Amino acid sequence: MTAAGSALSVAFVQRGELRCLTPLPPRLPKRALRAAQFRAVSAGLLPNDAPTTGLVEPVGRPRTIGAGTGFATSALQLVVSANGSTYSRELDATALAPWTESAAAALAADGRLETGVPYRTTIWCTGPGPWPTFDLPAFAVQGAVEAENGRALHPYVDNADDMPVRMRHRAFQASLAHCREAPDVERGGVFLGHLSRLASGGLVVQAMHYCPAEHVESTPCGMHWTRGTWEAIHARRRELGPALQVVSWAHSHPRSVVGDDADANVLFLSREDVALISAHFDPPNVTSIVIDPEADEDSGPACAVFGWDRAGIGLVHRSIDLV
Repeated sequence: MTAAGSALSVAFVQRGELRCLTPLPPRLPKRALRAAQFRAVSAGLLPNDAPTTGLVEPVGRPRTIGAGTGFATSALQLVVSANGSTYSRELDATALAPWTESAAAALAADGRLETGVPYRTTIWCTGPGPWPTFDLPAFAVQGAVEAENGRALHPYVDNADDMPVRMRHRAFQASLAHCREAPDVERGGVFLGHLSRLASGGLVVQAMHYCPAEHVESTPCGMHWTRGTWEAIHARRRELGPALQVVSWAHSHPRSVVGDDADANVLFLSREDVALISAHFDPPNVTSIVIDPEADEDSGPACAVFGWDRAGIGLVHRSIDLV
């Protein structure tokens, strides 16, 4: 991120008054810019494999709230540029809901928001500019991937809202067996595959092969990936075929993390999980699978699948179909 003269925050308004301004973490607009970059490159609107600059600036008619210094706006304009080509899209405050809900809970705990009283949020801008800019890594489309029905599709598409996961049964069983080998600590790996277009025109994530994460440091509450982990995954990918992409990351949650409650749900994403996804699994179509290593037919589902929303910011549930 380059230096900027203006800051972006989220304003929390309650009873018609500006209660708090919470700075917007740079990772949120950067993630949205990356999602816009993926979409533009995949659609041919930006050049392939070129360094890209992302700019975040307010749009809409500015308005003041209370006596706050700055102004509120209805949305942010996301602009990505590479080699003279530009693509833009808008991001409104509703796309930040997963983060603002968490921030609101912290503000209520500190007494800065009243509990049980409705509040609203808006994007708050301080200063006249310049606005935050980001240097984005080049994104390379690896060529079109041939779908099962013969139609071609780029491997990354910003269309995650209705993108189910179709997983080979033996690949899922391999991941489950791997996690069950050590149910008291976190274990996991990645699924390799590609995207396909269905006869109905919709998109589906095809997870074809499971690669266990090797050379990791596992505890009941976490799993630290090392350089050797990634080297082994890349070697396995080259062995299976360079056209395959990482389409899912899987890991287990030992039941010990929820205490003695036998009925407790372990199929969730922790803050550490979201941080790892944010750092290593950026493309909007990459999903995260959480596995219950001790699940059986009576205890409920053995896994839950999460994926990025259309803006590339929030994580939502995905459906999975074993084939």
